[in-house]
Amino acid sequence: MWMTRWRKEEQEDEGHEQNNNNVNTGRANKRSSGKSPPEKVTDGGAKEERKRTKKKKSADPEKEDEMGSKDKKKKKKKSAEDEDDEEDLQSLDSNRTGPAMGKPPCTRLVKLSCVPHGWSTTENLARRVLVYEVVTVTGDVKGAGTDANVFVTLFGDFGVSPKVHLASKSRTAFEKNKTDVFHIKTHNVGPLKKLRIEHDNTGMNAGWFLDRVVVTDVNRPHLRYYFPCNNWLSQEEADSLFVRDLLGSLNPMDVPKFNKYLVSVFTADMKGSGTDADVFINIFGEFGDTGERRLNSDKDNFERGTEDKFTIDSPNLGRLRKITIGHNNRGSSAGWFLDKVSVDDMGNKEIYEFPVNQWFAMDEADGKIQRDILVGSTQPMAIVYNIQVMTGDIRGAGTNSKIHIVMHGTKGVKNSGKVFLEGGLFERGLIDIFNVEICELISPLSRVSIGHDNGAVGAGWYCEKVTIYCPFTGIEQTFPCGRWLDEDEADGLIERELYEMVSLRQKRLKKYPWTLWIFTTDMKGAGTDAQVFLQIYGERGKSDEMKMENNTEDSFEQGQVDKFTIEMPDIGRLQKLRIWHEKRHPFAGWHLAKVTLMKTLTKEKYSFDCCRWLDINEDDNEIIREIPATGPLVPEPLPLIKYLVTICTGNISGSGTDASVFLNVLGDLGDSGERLMYMSKNNVNKFEKGNHDEFLIEAVSLGQVRRVRVGHDGRGGGCGWFLDKVLVRVDGTPESEAIEFPCDR
Repeated sequence: MWMTRWRKEEQEDEGHEQNNNNVNTGRANKRSSGKSPPEKVTDGGAKEERKRTKKKKSADPEKEDEMGSKDKKKKKKKSAEDEDDEEDLQSLDSNRTGPAMGKPPCTRLVKLSCVPHGWSTTENLARRVLVYEVVTVTGDVKGAGTDANVFVTLFGDFGVSPKVHLASKSRTAFEKNKTDVFHIKTHNVGPLKKLRIEHDNTGMNAGWFLDRVVVTDVNRPHLRYYFPCNNWLSQEEADSLFVRDLLGSLNPMDVPKFNKYLVSVFTADMKGSGTDADVFINIFGEFGDTGERRLNSDKDNFERGTEDKFTIDSPNLGRLRKITIGHNNRGSSAGWFLDKVSVDDMGNKEIYEFPVNQWFAMDEADGKIQRDILVGSTQPMAIVYNIQVMTGDIRGAGTNSKIHIVMHGTKGVKNSGKVFLEGGLFERGLIDIFNVEICELISPLSRVSIGHDNGAVGAGWYCEKVTIYCPFTGIEQTFPCGRWLDEDEADGLIERELYEMVSLRQKRLKKYPWTLWIFTTDMKGAGTDAQVFLQIYGERGKSDEMKMENNTEDSFEQGQVDKFTIEMPDIGRLQKLRIWHEKRHPFAGWHLAKVTLMKTLTKEKYSFDCCRWLDINEDDNEIIREIPATGPLVPEPLPLIKYLVTICTGNISGSGTDASVFLNVLGDLGDSGERLMYMSKNNVNKFEKGNHDEFLIEAVSLGQVRRVRVGHDGRGGGCGWFLDKVLVRVDGTPESEAIEFPCDR
């Protein structure tokens, strides 16, 4: 039915254009018949002609002023809509140059524009701002109209437009069997390939039956794209989707077909692995993504040890790169252990495997309920983004709804997918901080979309601003909002597009993402409940001291592997690692097998083999270990050396101390770190008047020792201490080779 309508509309438009062309050509013939052929003008004649025109202008300046004032008055009377229409008509007329408009056939107007150095022609075209006419046709079925807010996103060869709200002053917009026309202004996305249309599921009657969408480039009206839909955007109808991707074409009879993706989800066969929550997936490929899709069928899905299959219709994504999968944490048993996901690209006849083998649960493992999974690899490639969300300091600003964010890269082509910000309070005047892992480098961002699910009492939220820092690029961006996300406030939107305030952008030290695995041995009593710390040294410096937090109380258990994502500045090729824990009570002992580090982007891999106790009652009674780096990138690992340190307390009255003494030995290849002088080899009562207390410090080779740093914590009744000197030598070498560091203070 709609095909025949489009044909009639096209025929009428073509006939109208032909009539206009006939009229114009008739006028042109009349003009040309009354004119003599153009004469050749010499240089001297041209100069005289210019002088005459100048005299005419100077002779009648008052008339020109009068005409200018009249024109100004007329312009003031015109409305904004009339001005827009005139601009569009002028742009259309400017495209119809040639003999039909009465211009000499040999005349050609050429508009020259400067292209900045380094910009390609495509980039220059993409930076142009265009006006698109978007026509939506609501279907003629019962309940087809919607009260929700409708949004559209355009996808083209040059990029992706922001998500635009199709706002209408008319209360009858998107009603049954109604055609609505909108004009949106955005950057040139190039020839259109796809259109994403959606609504926010708000209002009394949110469900919408969309017949079709037609998009026209106003400046080039021959570029009219047809996007058939003929489907519901409703949570209660058909497949429960209220976001749809539509394929378009200049020819309504030749619209491309959707590709089919068969998604197989394997729930693990272990206790409590099934879930009652709603599961969502987004598939990413080289040509875009499917958008978030709910995996739902008639049967009871995602039960223990089952395989669930779903079909997703989408434009061709090319080679698949990753998926984002997760759930909304609803239901009595929301926790879910996912084994793997398989995606069968039926159009391109290729199967992609996404191994997962992880919990999606707030109370298990790392507490995440959403993950990015790369194709065919269990090796993570996550880049951490630090997100700060500030709730406004006005009455009723807080919300209990689930907040989500989408980060968009340059030109909007790459995006993070919808990320739920779990664990935030979003209370009035507070700043909530999140570390989000995305398998994509999209910083610097072009914009962010932030919203909520409108699914709680007091759902309305006033967002002040969003700040996002990417350690890998060192760029911190601020996206002001200062508006309500509430269907009962202002414009009723519950999701907004935020753009950066460039003046607030900050550049910090770049940090690179690494993945860290810590292996605890399978020996009896090998696990620890102590807090573990770590520091890494390279050829060009060292990292900060890092606290190993995993959002779970079950870290570092016997026979367990714990995985962390960390960021470090560029410290060159790794040389050593220092690892320790903070507790010295009898049950804090830990038997560490090894530590493995991998640079996320380059896949550089280092291994640090330990297989020793960190325990005051085992081995050498130390709770700190230094381990040299090994691996393909390390031609010769540094040796592990024991340094004998002699601390000489002065021989004057009151020179001894009861405080805890710390010492750090520094050399050409690094330092030993601050070590607690806990167990003296030769004295039970340490640091007394005239004592020479000996301690062993085991460290990766420091090279030539240059200095020591010594001090105490100032605790105890007689904490004051007079230090005479410190002697450092390699254990087993003669005393004559000791390096002396006098103090006498």
